Amino acid sequence: MKNTGKVLLIVISVLFLVGFGGGLAFAQEAAANDVDISSWFVDTITLAGIVGLVVSFIRKHLVPTLDGISVVFVSLGVGAALGLFGAARGFIDGGVFGGLVFGLTAGFGASGGVDFIRGLLGKRKAPAA
Repeated sequence: MKNTGKVLLIVISVLFLVGFGGGLAFAQEAAANDVDISSWFVDTITLAGIVGLVVSFIRKHLVPTLDGISVVFVSLGVGAALGLFGAARGFIDGGVFGGLVFGLTAGFGASGGVDFIRGLLGKRKAPAA
């Protein structure tokens, strides 16, 4: 049993040296991960998905007590901020007003979309008695 470990070490060492000596690549060059942020602003449903993800991150990691109507307001705020960002970067036509309306619509869709999905799945909270 003691020689088995030595044999295994020798085999691994030989394979390692043959790989480098033969010019085999053990790791490929990392491909660049190009994120096209402009694709977030193609339509409101896409931006609503991004808003939903951001609000979910905020609820889980930054403000775990966020609940109820405050989630809707945060969703609208995140949507408005992203809409203004999109307008400033030229991804949305209509200037600041167009970006604000686009973002608010996405924020409203994100908060309503989450409620709609929860309702379909039966995960809606029971009303307080």
